Amino acid sequence: MKLSIKILKPLITEKTTDLVKKQNVYTFEVLKDASSKDIVRDVKKLFDVNVEDVRMLNMNGFVKTNAKKKTTYIKNKFKKAYVKVQKGQKIELFNTAE
Repeated sequence: MKLSIKILKPLITEKTTDLVKKQNVYTFEVLKDASSKDIVRDVKKLFDVNVEDVRMLNMNGFVKTNAKKKTTYIKNKFKKAYVKVQKGQKIELFNTAE
């Protein structure tokens, strides 16, 4: 059985770094077909931390219009995962200086 990684990239913004500092919650962009169990497995495998909770959120994106071609399409549609790790553990990928 081949295991595939469902995590695409970390989402590092001002808001997500505050979540890391205050609540020990990390944010990742994941594949659209990813489940919470997949994310727990991948975070344990990649970062060697214990996961307490995973919350998933579908981001809608925005509508873009091309006036010359008279077409509209949706841009930047993705799925986001909020991962809470156990107290005292951290993911070094998120460099949060306190």
